[in-house]
Amino acid sequence: MGRKPKYSKKVKIKACKDYEKGHINFQGIANDIRTTKEVVRRKNFNFKKKRNSKENFPIKSKTGSRIQNVDFFKDKGYSATKICKILNTSRSGYYKHKNRVKPEKEKQDELLCSLITEYHSTFDEILRYRKMTMFINKLNHKSFSKGYIHRLMNVLGITARIIRKKLIALE
Repeated sequence: MGRKPKYSKKVKIKACKDYEKGHINFQGIANDIRTTKEVVRRKNFNFKKKRNSKENFPIKSKTGSRIQNVDFFKDKGYSATKICKILNTSRSGYYKHKNRVKPEKEKQDELLCSLITEYHSTFDEILRYRKMTMFINKLNHKSFSKGYIHRLMNVLGITARIIRKKLIALE
């Protein structure tokens, strides 16, 4: 018996995507990559399983983007039950999140996020988290820590534009 052939990740993913699109069946893929139909079927099953596990939990923050999607489509005239089923959320979870009372910390985070985006655009995107903290604290008479502002800037995806010093060549 010889060694089992190993296929690169690109080959496996391409084969699974070809099957999903309906271009070719398991036997055809198996013939292309010189393996058995059962190996291709197993790889496709594992590929679907891994991909679906990532798609079920796209939310990384506490903002509830799925809930916002349900609200958006509900305003367009669709029923909440159908939208929740498509987004893999329970209808009771949607209404529980919608009718909850926001904690003070979440309200403060939203206020600070709006301030950060405002100052970011006002100061031409040059403020890093230390300067941003200084401006927020001085202009609003607050005392937020640098780490807190830094975390919120990371959540918003805001980074400072780095200004390089221009060197003048003397001749």
